Parts: sequence; C-alpha cells; structure tokens
Amino acid sequence: MWALCVALFASTIVLLFLSPPITTSDTPEVPDPLIVLFRVMALTFPTVGAFVAWRRPKNPIGWILCGAGLLSGVRTFAEVYADFGLAGRPGLLPGVEYMAWIASWMGAPVVLLATVLLLLVFPGGKLIDRAWWAVVGMAVCGAALVAPSMALDPYPSLTYHPIPNPFALESNVYENVIGPLGSLGFVLLIVSLLCAGVSILIRVDKGSRVERQQIK
Repeated sequence: MWALCVALFASTIVLLFLSPPITTSDTPEVPDPLIVLFRVMALTFPTVGAFVAWRRPKNPIGWILCGAGLLSGVRTFAEVYADFGLAGRPGLLPGVEYMAWIASWMGAPVVLLATVLLLLVFPGGKLIDRAWWAVVGMAVCGAALVAPSMALDPYPSLTYHPIPNPFALESNVYENVIGPLGSLGFVLLIVSLLCAGVSILIRVDKGSRVERQQIK
C-alpha cells in the first residue's frame, strides 16, 4: 500500500508540473512549491501507517492510515489527471471525465471516516468498550450516504474546469432522495466525529498512565 502511494505521488507530481497553473476568478494562483509541499505532506499518512503496521500489525491504526493515504492518493492523482487532460494537453489522455468524477467525491467521506476511526481506537488500537461500535457504525453509514450524494450530484464542482458529471441523476430524483440522504450522512459523520473526540477525553481521564502519555 505504501509503494502504491509513492507511485501515485510520483505520477501526480509529474502531471502537476506538466499542467499549466490553475487560476479562476475566485481563487488566486497557488505557487507550485506550495502545492508540491502539500502533496509531500500527504505521504506522511501512508508512511507512518506503514511503519505502525510493520511494528504493530494487529493495531488497526497503521492500516487505517495506509488506507486513508492510498484513497487520498487516488483522489489527488485523479484530480491532477483530469486537470492535465482538460487544460494541459486536451484530448491526449483517455477517461478524463471519469477521473474528474472520482476526484469530486472521494475526498470528504474518506477523510472524515478515517479521522473518526483513528480517534476511536487511538492509541492502543481498541475501542473503549463494545458500546462504541455504535459510533463506528454511525460513521460508516454517514460516509456511505455522503459519497453517493456527491458522486451523483447533477451540478458537481468536479475540477477547476467545467465538465459534466458522467453519472449524474435526474434533478428531481437527486433533490428528493439522494440529496437529503447525503445531508443525513453528513450529520451522522459530524456527530460521530464529536463522539470520537469525547472518547479521547475519556481516555485522558480514565486511561492508564502510558495511554495518557501517548495521547500527549
């Protein structure tokens, strides 16, 4: 998983430097070194995850970090791929609209779900007790509702360049069914995130001395 993340990172950087700077009327041009720095910082997730999984393979924290890093790497590569295919060399790359579609919905659900799971099991890799599985289920259901609502949006913001959603639903179906379910999912993710934060406070109050030091 770490090797895949590095390969995605290298490919992303190549496409990033081959693409023209992205500017819109609402957003100023971002310096290339700053963008590269953000991409390098994203590698900290799978790198730390790989180290933890290597030393403590039974601790889910390493695998959560690796999984989140890999999915984030896919989303970032898809975004840069779409930008290059639309503005850098139009018509050169196949499947640009599908890569833009992947980039449009994979970010928020993955980041929020991974954050909830990390907070719930940090630092020992286990939940406080069985009752906290309800929070895990809430977060998973929330992410499962948010992702389709973003992926099927008839009016998405896929990239900095306007492009139609290849999997968009009809407006009536989206507004009456998928959209409200996505809003419910977002609420579930926020509530589960707050609960996960409370779990850390509980560990600080009732955890062992070693756990409190790890949380610090």
